[in-house]
Amino acid sequence: MAKDSRENSVRVLTSIPGVGKATAEKLVNAGYDTVEKVSSAGKEALEAVGLGAGKADKLEKASLEILGTMKSVGKKVTSKTKSTTKKASASAKSTGKKAKTTAKKVAKNTTQKAKKATKATKTKAKQVAGKASAKAKQAKEEISEVARSKKNNSNDSIEGRKGKTLKVGSLSDMMKRWKKN
Repeated sequence: MAKDSRENSVRVLTSIPGVGKATAEKLVNAGYDTVEKVSSAGKEALEAVGLGAGKADKLEKASLEILGTMKSVGKKVTSKTKSTTKKASASAKSTGKKAKTTAKKVAKNTTQKAKKATKATKTKAKQVAGKASAKAKQAKEEISEVARSKKNNSNDSIEGRKGKTLKVGSLSDMMKRWKKN
């Protein structure tokens, strides 16, 4: 694992202009395994590693330039991330508001439809109840008419007759009936 880390450090340092594999290995052996460490080391420290004065000067300038580029890119990425986050947040809020508005509209439409359906059901129930009431009234009248008809028929027969037994009325009742006829 340490070998992989060392190889990564050598590969990163070779990205600096003027640094080959041998120079990168010298820097890593001296503990300068990142561009940041190389740029902050200074010319004297780089010369102490075994680099010439001219090469140390070029390496310092190149590493500072790369570091500045990295910082600039980092700032741009950070700025872009913040901007994207704000846009995403605004978009989420907008989408949330739209969803809420749509939900209110759907609820309102559903409520209106339910009210219409309830009103239609009440109207239909009143119509059915009215028809049932009329039929019940008609049936009651028919029953009353049948009852009156039976009563009239029973008056035509012998009064007071129940089954096979004949009830004989009083003499005064018979006289009244005889006078009527």
